[in-house]
Amino acid sequence: MPNDDGGLIVSRKRPRSYSPATRRVALPTRLIGARDLLNGGERWCLWLKDARPGDITSSPFLRERVRRFVSTDCEALAPNQIAC
Repeated sequence: MPNDDGGLIVSRKRPRSYSPATRRVALPTRLIGARDLLNGGERWCLWLKDARPGDITSSPFLRERVRRFVSTDCEALAPNQIAC
């Protein structure tokens, strides 16, 4: 189950509108869950495997998407863990 608050999930149409800098480091990869498989749905995930921190901070789109992911991840921490 995705745990990113939808920050890294994108529609198929969206990648064409990315800036060249974003397209260089964000590879949209098909995400297939059980519901997608059974009902024919289609979702895409931003794959940032080779992205450097500077690549992410230079793209407003990626910066916002990663910020959503990180804040969701921090909210999931138990109270006795170090805060983000």
